[in-house]
Amino acid sequence: MNVTDNVGSTEKTIVIDQDELVHIFKLTQAIQKEIESKMTPSLKKIRESRYYLDGKASKAMEVYDDANERITELNEHYYRAFSLINQTLETMMALDHKLAEKIGQLLQE
Repeated sequence: MNVTDNVGSTEKTIVIDQDELVHIFKLTQAIQKEIESKMTPSLKKIRESRYYLDGKASKAMEVYDDANERITELNEHYYRAFSLINQTLETMMALDHKLAEKIGQLLQE
């Protein structure tokens, strides 16, 4: 997909390769699923463990809250990237029927 913007006397072209975009879409989706299915539950188990709750690990776990916050932030960034890529693919598919078929096939692989 080529997008050309003629602003003033400067022409700008953005070239988007649908194969690469679908590949990135799948990667961000897989990473986000990994965070949600493995990392988030593991952090929850740590937070709810008796060792942690009883304060026995307070010194060792001082960095836990920061780590938990960073994992949450990371997940939010991947979700945002995933959403933007999905929106781009949907726009591309709405503009070009043949391209929509190709993207659909790539997503099925």
